[in-house]
Amino acid sequence: MLGKREENIQKQKGYPSLGKIERLHPYKMLAFLGMVISFLILAFMIIAFLISKPEIADNESFSFPKPLIIGMVLILLSTLSISRLLPSFESENIRRMFNSLVATSILALLFVGCQLLGWLQLEQNGPDIFQDPSIAFLYIIFGLHAAHLVTGLSFLTYFLIYTFNLNKDPVRSLIAVTNPYQRVKIEMFVAFWYFFNFFWMVMFFFMLFTF
Repeated sequence: MLGKREENIQKQKGYPSLGKIERLHPYKMLAFLGMVISFLILAFMIIAFLISKPEIADNESFSFPKPLIIGMVLILLSTLSISRLLPSFESENIRRMFNSLVATSILALLFVGCQLLGWLQLEQNGPDIFQDPSIAFLYIIFGLHAAHLVTGLSFLTYFLIYTFNLNKDPVRSLIAVTNPYQRVKIEMFVAFWYFFNFFWMVMFFFMLFTF
């Protein structure tokens, strides 16, 4: 038994990343795998669309929807506000956590509004590619984005309500900041929000250079 333990220690010394993965919380591991799979699906669908798409006729009157560009700026700003969430938790500052989530929520709602306007403009004035059978690949990509958006907003709403209640109850607040599981949940949420931003950036530049 001791020899096996020493062997594992030697492996971790030789491969530091292996030791980190082994120490990763099971929920974090599942979330990480889910994000990797989502990105692989996105990459596959983009490649499949680029291979199968027809020639897009030049449309000088078409301009990329400005609401999508504005939404890109807003969602990038949300990464700044959400980045304060974990440091605030570590410093046991529930008020700052709540303010961070409020700022992120406002930016997220504005982003959703820009998304709706942008998709409407893209569908009404976009290129003829939206009439082609290869649109099926785009719908899968848009569906993944919508699923990530709904998931992110759901977690954001949960933590907003949770921190609002904690802010009113010092006892619950003290219990929460000393609970390792709460830290894991916050770390997972922040990581997912960063991934959602990265996912949208890939989609944004894909559409920008494709259409």
